[in-house]
Amino acid sequence: MHLRFALLIPLVLPFSPVALRAQDAQAARDDAEWLEHCRERDAGDDKERACEVLVETVPQAAARIVVEASQNGAVEVRGWDRSEIEVHARIDGHAETMAEATRLARNVRLELAPDRIRAVGVDDRRGGVSYEILVPRRSGLEVATINGPLKVEGLESTMNLTTENGPLGLVDLGGDVTARAMNGPLKVVLSGDRWRGAGLDAETVNGPISLEVPDGYSAELEIGTHNGPFASDLPFTVEAGEMFPDRMRVRLGDGGAPVRVVTTNGPVKIRRR
Repeated sequence: MHLRFALLIPLVLPFSPVALRAQDAQAARDDAEWLEHCRERDAGDDKERACEVLVETVPQAAARIVVEASQNGAVEVRGWDRSEIEVHARIDGHAETMAEATRLARNVRLELAPDRIRAVGVDDRRGGVSYEILVPRRSGLEVATINGPLKVEGLESTMNLTTENGPLGLVDLGGDVTARAMNGPLKVVLSGDRWRGAGLDAETVNGPISLEVPDGYSAELEIGTHNGPFASDLPFTVEAGEMFPDRMRVRLGDGGAPVRVVTTNGPVKIRRR
């Protein structure tokens, strides 16, 4: 199977070189793993599959970044200590012939700006684009995926995150975060000793919840499910009047910012970190 790796080398800027090298190396490993998986994956219906990775940078990020996901593709956004944006776009096309699949993949191009990331030329019926994006940790963020996972890690800002069909992962975040999943699991991994910022409002309609809470964490926690079992490794006491038919409000430690993590149809599991 034909495989093409397109790499545009980003500028190297003098920020925390050890940490930045580690993040660059992680993204490069992720690119290589994706290419290997894409090459081996069956496109279905005896079709050929072409795979390509593009890496491009925007020299300076805006205060708020909008990621326009393709209909079929994952989005992972990670915070780092640089002032620019680095975009790893993983593109695949599938068609009856390798020549046509390659044409579909190479027809995709990135349109990048300090405040917006998007791909044009995508044939949603015969391919897709997935992203791994590195952004400044304080960047505001808006992302919506349709058929694909969404994960955000290591940011502290105002965020609006939604996914239609795909898991939603929120790891080591802070700020004012609103996150919604329609069909898919919701995983929240808290860090530190309390939420840094205004709070978290995260919800899935049809999917399980996994919440990981460090020892000694302080928050005003709202957790629950309408249809599904509930299990917790974390000991807590529910005060009178704070238990609802499918929700409960719990003060962890000294209290603090509100952390809301709920589902309608699915089990809830709280794990101690």
